[in-house]
Amino acid sequence: MVLFRQFLWLFLALALQIAPTKSETWRVAALEWPPYASPDLPGGGIAVAELRKVLESGGIDLQIEYMPWPRAQALARSGSYVGYFPAWPEEVKAGFLASEPLVMSYVGVVQMKETPVSWGSLKDLFKKYRVGYVSTYVYPKEIQTLIDRNRPLEAGCDNERDLTRKMAAGRMDLAITDPNVMLYFAQELGFDNLEANPSLITEKPLVLAIPNQPAFKARRHLLNELIEQHNAAN
Repeated sequence: MVLFRQFLWLFLALALQIAPTKSETWRVAALEWPPYASPDLPGGGIAVAELRKVLESGGIDLQIEYMPWPRAQALARSGSYVGYFPAWPEEVKAGFLASEPLVMSYVGVVQMKETPVSWGSLKDLFKKYRVGYVSTYVYPKEIQTLIDRNRPLEAGCDNERDLTRKMAAGRMDLAITDPNVMLYFAQELGFDNLEANPSLITEKPLVLAIPNQPAFKARRHLLNELIEQHNAAN
């Protein structure tokens, strides 16, 4: 009996040593941007699920808090969050550093089904059509430059849902965004008159924007190592 008890205690001690534990929790401020990030999707969406999987491989729990994009960026600067997510590299503001890419997203054109658009260059889009965009995004450089030069105030929206409504109402000829996101909102809002133009403009990685502060330097290094290990294993 004594030997059995000693064996049992030894077994329990070893089990506790090898059992995975959550060493810490990372709070991340996030934009609701389905199908990449949303509390209504399994795993929180494609990008959130990937970030969670990567962090879990390092014994880290992920806590996502959804909020408007400008607020997410402002609160992340305070140091109470590990960063804001998901961001295009162009959206990594001064005072932040980008993680390694987690998943890919797309920049393309959403159009009305009845009036598809055509273009030879991005400049053509702005010359020929009423172009809608999300004013709180920072687009890839060439697109952002054209938006800034041709910025009709009525064409910009604060968020993707509002831009989807405006597009579906025919107030824009096209919208520049990730087509997956706008078409998700179109389905959610009950609009069936929008479609993605078959010509994509570009692909963009989604990253976690981490404060460029001493307290977060080790976390960024750790995350990048975990991403590298995850990519190598897959």
